[in-house]
Amino acid sequence: RVVETHIAMLADVIRESIERGDSLAERISAIRDAAGTSAYAAERIARTEAPRAYSAGQVQAWRDSGRPIRKRWQLSGDPCPLCEAIVAYKPVAALDEPFVPLGTTLTGTDGRVYVMDYEDVLHNPAHPNCGCDVVPEYPEED
Repeated sequence: RVVETHIAMLADVIRESIERGDSLAERISAIRDAAGTSAYAAERIARTEAPRAYSAGQVQAWRDSGRPIRKRWQLSGDPCPLCEAIVAYKPVAALDEPFVPLGTTLTGTDGRVYVMDYEDVLHNPAHPNCGCDVVPEYPEED
């Protein structure tokens, strides 16, 4: 129950920060003040959860537009072994389909085994500080 309350509080702080248009530094400060956490932990949360919210909104906007039929995982310029494994597993997914379902085991390009035991990977970020993106993929006739 304490964890659920903490998560809800952080979600509110991040949502309010996004709505205000805070810079990354302002968002980190707000998270740090609310959670009483280290600067490192607050930065990791800010660099992960705000992009998660943006990506969820972006996919919802695509869904609402009715135009794109799929989403494509776009690797960052310096991708990690996990994200490379995601692209090898499923580079393109339907808007409502996960790139990686909960419970899936992937082997990264470094040979490490990753068990996706947190939630379905519906869009970026796949992990803390993930720099990847998800882009729409339109029908060929467009």
